[in-house]
Amino acid sequence: MKPLLLLDVDGVLNPMGRPTPDFRRYRCTIDGELYTVHLNPRHGRRLLDLALATGAELVWATTWEHHANDW
Repeated sequence: MKPLLLLDVDGVLNPMGRPTPDFRRYRCTIDGELYTVHLNPRHGRRLLDLALATGAELVWATTWEHHANDW
């Protein structure tokens, strides 16, 4: 069985408060609600490398539910 790497978003990948300059701001609308999200583009590559190195499957563990895959 493949191990799972559970990923939270808010406060972990999307910092609370003021992000550092290496984060980009994105806005998305989910069910009519506008959200601002700050993400660091380097995290995607690092997470993929971690999954490949460990043989783990990346899984969103967030209240975003199915919207995490879209946004």
